[in-house]
Amino acid sequence: MGGGRRVRVLLPVVAGVVGAAAGIATAFVAPPDQGGTPAAESFNDPLHLGIPLVDLECTGEALLVVARGDSAPPLASAVANSGDLGLRYLRTDDSCPTRYGSRPDDVPEYVVYAGPYDSMPEPCELRMLENNKGDAVTNLTSGNDSYVRCPCVLPVVTFPELVPGMLVDPGNAIWVRSLQGLLVDLDDDREERGEPGPYFEARDVTGRYDETTEQRIRLLQEDNDISPTEYGSVLTPTWRTLVENVCGVLEF
Repeated sequence: MGGGRRVRVLLPVVAGVVGAAAGIATAFVAPPDQGGTPAAESFNDPLHLGIPLVDLECTGEALLVVARGDSAPPLASAVANSGDLGLRYLRTDDSCPTRYGSRPDDVPEYVVYAGPYDSMPEPCELRMLENNKGDAVTNLTSGNDSYVRCPCVLPVVTFPELVPGMLVDPGNAIWVRSLQGLLVDLDDDREERGEPGPYFEARDVTGRYDETTEQRIRLLQEDNDISPTEYGSVLTPTWRTLVENVCGVLEF
């Protein structure tokens, strides 16, 4: 997919291209000064974030969405704290009409991102790190209205064990919230099919392995013949069962 990438970059006409990576032109250099020393590297950066504005078309590739906003202030802190990701930003009106905002109908004017990536696992591995807990992975597909559920594209055997009463820290809270998000998706689908509740709902997503989460996991385990010795704990068999039940009905 990477070979077919088409990117629109708005750059000064008077400058000359000095580099392109993976089909994306990112930097221009002004002519040397009178002393013969090349001037500092520059690029199109209308918000003065210190990273280039690079708009993207619908290539089917994946992005790690780091920040969203309509002006520079809500974007600047994310740029300062994520400098090792090789960030760029785009203007949504000039880019692929995909999922960028916190809600499908909430489209920010600008998005700071890392990527694009040829496959979803690479940005998802980054997304599941503590430093990127507020980020999201989206697919450059027109009309896409869902963020990528990273547990659906990562190897289940690498997922952490979650157990009742565990001490939740910023690292494993990401996984607890992902677990709870899958339970919401599972019960949304059950409700649509007319299956009886109770249902695990969006308000139950707390980032804590609480009693509500444990009870729903126990029901899942009982319904799928998982060993009673694991009841309440989320080990590889439970992760695998949840992924198999949920991910096949999701579109992202």
